[in-house]
Amino acid sequence: MNKLENKISSLKEYQELAARTCTDLGSKKLNNLHMKMGLITELAEAIDVYKKKIAYKKDIDYVNLQEELIGDTLFYAVNYCRMNDIELPKLKENIYSTDSFDDIDYVIWLFELIELSIKPKKNIQNIIQTIYIISVYLNFDFYQSLTNNINKLMVRYPEKFDTDKAINRDLETERKRLEDK
Repeated sequence: MNKLENKISSLKEYQELAARTCTDLGSKKLNNLHMKMGLITELAEAIDVYKKKIAYKKDIDYVNLQEELIGDTLFYAVNYCRMNDIELPKLKENIYSTDSFDDIDYVIWLFELIELSIKPKKNIQNIIQTIYIISVYLNFDFYQSLTNNINKLMVRYPEKFDTDKAINRDLETERKRLEDK
């Protein structure tokens, strides 16, 4: 199978599918460090999208933003939860009123998520919940984004994680998977 037939419908389902390509580095300490670094670097990539818009007036690539913010960041978050036996949060919409939010407010939220990622054991459920809220207010289809992320990973790693395939990727086919509706 190189593409999911149905859209993911829960974080638990995504977590199970994401585990397939999450490499084991041999110790809990290294695995947790990997997940923390992944959270921080993916959030930084989402911030970079806004930096380019604010500083260089570059249009936002919303497909890329969804991948970084939802797919890639949550890959590390849900795997961190799995590795540490932390229950996934029950996602709630409409926690905040963001009627007057703009790009700068979202960047501030992303920086706050990076701060929370330094101690994920204490904050991981809030990180996941906040990513979900941001996705709702940016009008992203959260579960389609998760599905597209798994489909991208299926292109990259047909069997399981492979270091060579992590380096030598088919970016064109991966992008097509990320653009699915």
